Amino acid sequence: MGLAVVIAGFCTFARGKDHETHLPTFNDPPQTHPWFQGAHENARGPLCIARAPRQGARAPRRLIETAIKPPRVQARLTGRNAYAPVFAFRCSAVGTLFEVYGRPNGISRARFGVIVSKRVMRSAVSRNYCKRLAREVLRRERAVFCGLDIVVRARTALVRAMNARAQAEMRSLIGRVRSKCDVRVAAASTGRSGVQ
Repeated sequence: MGLAVVIAGFCTFARGKDHETHLPTFNDPPQTHPWFQGAHENARGPLCIARAPRQGARAPRRLIETAIKPPRVQARLTGRNAYAPVFAFRCSAVGTLFEVYGRPNGISRARFGVIVSKRVMRSAVSRNYCKRLAREVLRRERAVFCGLDIVVRARTALVRAMNARAQAEMRSLIGRVRSKCDVRVAAASTGRSGVQ
């Protein structure tokens, strides 16, 4: 029915005397959408990979070359490559509930990671609770281990009734790891200065 109305309307339009005045006499050439490069480029990633011909083929660039991460993301160790050097440094403290590993990171802020294995805690709910608890303690104690990478590994199953005990143990382990790392760094620096 809609098509019949459109055809009927077109037929009446075409029969009129001045129907040619409503039709354009020339067509505009098709135009491409404008593409802004440089300062007006999309910060999340450019849509067009190509650059100006004189610059040659290059990787796509962004407005900000290094993306600024939020502070809570900057404070995390992410990926196996971030955890391996901390374990290789072999500076650790062991308690009944947690193991804490540390390593100087050479930057002014603290970074941390939490490992909770399925072998230790079967339930995903308890694993997530343990991770949240560890992250909360690490955020509160961030000033204590400033300049260190810390990895916390759960050793036994943790229930909510053990909350205060777990927090106290984690604080003491972080303090012990901090002092061990400071001793090792001081020994390494005096060894270097003695050689020179």
